[in-house]
Amino acid sequence: CSEIPSSTTMIRVEMGTVTDYFKPKDGATLCEMLVSNSKHLWSPDGEAWEEPTYYPSTKHFGGSLNHRTRQNSNHPIDQRDTLSFWGYAGSTSGTLGGCCSSDLSTSSGGWKQAFTMHTCAATPPAVEKYSVSFTNQHPNDAPSAENECTNANHNLVVSDDPREFCAQRCDADATCEAFWVYTTGRCCLKASWSADQGFTTDLQAGWFLALPAKAPTCSKIADVSSTSLANKAFWESKCSEIPSSATMIRVDMGTVTDYFKPKDGATLCEMLVSYSKHLWSPDGESWEEPAYYKINHLGGSAKLWPSQNSNHPMDQRNYLTFWGDETAEGGCCSSDLSGSTPGWKKAFTMFTCAI
Repeated sequence: CSEIPSSTTMIRVEMGTVTDYFKPKDGATLCEMLVSNSKHLWSPDGEAWEEPTYYPSTKHFGGSLNHRTRQNSNHPIDQRDTLSFWGYAGSTSGTLGGCCSSDLSTSSGGWKQAFTMHTCAATPPAVEKYSVSFTNQHPNDAPSAENECTNANHNLVVSDDPREFCAQRCDADATCEAFWVYTTGRCCLKASWSADQGFTTDLQAGWFLALPAKAPTCSKIADVSSTSLANKAFWESKCSEIPSSATMIRVDMGTVTDYFKPKDGATLCEMLVSYSKHLWSPDGESWEEPAYYKINHLGGSAKLWPSQNSNHPMDQRNYLTFWGDETAEGGCCSSDLSGSTPGWKKAFTMFTCAI
């Protein structure tokens, strides 16, 4: 009993080619079940559970009453006399090992069967991996996954949990990252999604669920010291080093991390030499268009835009990070979100990132 992991919810017993699953009845522990003849439920697969008719002897551990296995119409191919017993409370030579059948086709058998017991944890629902992003609406920009839509569970004929049904389908499709599911059961798999193009709301009730966004993978493109001039010419010289897979940049200045990506119609290289072609994100996932500053500065924002942005109350900076200027050295402006000691001549590191 001391070896049973705390996450265990059932056991699996393998006897020859036979596999049985057992879990405790309500009110019993796994340890209590293991030394009892009547505290277990049985399953052929660890999912659908039945209460067997128990063998009357309290010396038998597990199992079932004679003949009740092959008389179970739910499992016609199981012709065993009994479910597997995993032990006996005695030391007679006739009840060593386990009992009773090493394959499903035979009702004959007896004790002295070798077996292996495993502890098992229940598989968590597939839907637990997904987050409900929107209710009763879905993003217009959501291209279909390979398996697209299905009405297989319409009116909940397959599963009364439409989100779990759709999550399992999404798991089985390597191209699926999200799904829209109606409360009536219709399920549509999506390869990706973005909120940038708005939402469709004239729908039947349902949910849009998505996997957590993948963290950007970033590689360094430049270390800019406090005395370096990171002007347009400097960043133009870096354009050839930007990987074709890059979709954004990350700028680390002190303890501050900002993500920037080009506005529609601009390239990363064009963004790097501009003050007004970038979108900003604190995490590389959710994006906002800042109010912009003036022409000589690269990146950044208008004064007080971060500190007055109610979406990010912890960010009290006067400006988003500027990654260069035609005359000022280093970057600007704050090396922490409190906005203390703002100004130029701040060292920073820039990375290119891809999802």
